[in-house]
Amino acid sequence: MHTGSKFWLVLPFILIFSACTPGSQGNPAFTETTGGSTPVSTENTGSLTTPTGTSTNIAPTQPIASLQMLDADNGWAWTNSARLLRTTDGGQTWSDRTPAGQVMSDGFFALDARTAWLSIYLQDSSRFGLLHTGDGGQSWTEYPYGPGSALHFTNSSNGWATPGEGAAGSIYYLLSQTGDGGKTWTPVPVTPPYPDNSLPPGTVHLSSTDSFYYDPARMLAVYGDMITMQPRGSVRLQVSFDLGRTWTAQNLPLPENYQDALVNPYRPVFFSDKSGLLPVSLVKMNNDGSFVYQRLVFYSTQDNGAGWKLIPGGLNAAQYAPMQIVSGKDIFVVCGSALCTSQDGAQTWSTVASNLDFSQSGSRSVSALDFVDSMKGWAVIQENDTARLYKTNNAGVTWELQTPKLAASAPVTVTDDVSLPTPTLIPTPTLKP
Repeated sequence: MHTGSKFWLVLPFILIFSACTPGSQGNPAFTETTGGSTPVSTENTGSLTTPTGTSTNIAPTQPIASLQMLDADNGWAWTNSARLLRTTDGGQTWSDRTPAGQVMSDGFFALDARTAWLSIYLQDSSRFGLLHTGDGGQSWTEYPYGPGSALHFTNSSNGWATPGEGAAGSIYYLLSQTGDGGKTWTPVPVTPPYPDNSLPPGTVHLSSTDSFYYDPARMLAVYGDMITMQPRGSVRLQVSFDLGRTWTAQNLPLPENYQDALVNPYRPVFFSDKSGLLPVSLVKMNNDGSFVYQRLVFYSTQDNGAGWKLIPGGLNAAQYAPMQIVSGKDIFVVCGSALCTSQDGAQTWSTVASNLDFSQSGSRSVSALDFVDSMKGWAVIQENDTARLYKTNNAGVTWELQTPKLAASAPVTVTDDVSLPTPTLIPTPTLKP
């Protein structure tokens, strides 16, 4: 998901490119709460607290697991049990905007504080549908067809989706687009870099550790080494500017002293029609599975993605380390127990002297890292069954533990758009391990 100039990066086989199956939810689901009009806080754990009221049967709410702030005041969040929340005061209070009775999927995209789309699974018709709101989630309109994940909108009308279905180390992408705000969708007629006549037309078939990027101006496939576990000596990618009718292959050089690395690419990020960044994780492992090194490097483009150059330097960061590219200059990455930042587009890096421990283990993770600019940001630390929300106003130097409260609000409504015709379904790939 991204909105404005912020970019959330996930390696290819994590949430953004996960397989969407009926009933599976990238945002886990939860129990209703009831209450009155005055939010109050209880234990300072960073989890949501219910407002007081006349009801004597108030269920405890679940802690925030991830969030997407649009600016210093407005944002959206998911709880540990898949409640969708919205804030207008920087995360101090939240309103529950979960549409009742829906089986939610991995797809969510917020264009602004009031406009958002949410993928759902329609059990009665065994297909994905879409919910749309224009009033901050107070009311939703249900459309009878929509992509199951990977939504992107540039305005209230135009958008596309690149959902991926996974099987046996592969991912199959089928692209679709809308020009009426998500009411109807049509396939994007792309030609993949390696066409397969056994798959529906337009299916892009890649390895689960490759990365894939599409927007109407370009399409890129970046190939990883983590399936074969054989280093190739370069970062291999292909780019097309004509929906795949022609592809140009490139082999990007690896940094000196990392020629034997296994390549694990993130998705490329573009800030304009010209400039962009490609983060790549470089890994070397011992025979016992321990790491010789884990290195994060960046490549930059100034010509729409036609050519890429290695940015000298880089930093030591684990594979799948939480990362956010806020702009073409500002980048934040979790590096060990610390937070590392660049303010010049990955040319130089510094370690923030922070009061917050960012270390991760089997029972502890940084489930959200979200900056709206170079100074203001939020982080969610999950440890066992506890999640804590923190906020910084000074680029990560000082973090304050938050105690978000649940504000009372009118019931969320969902209305079917009965004016739409029966959709022509976009075929899904035939997945045969």
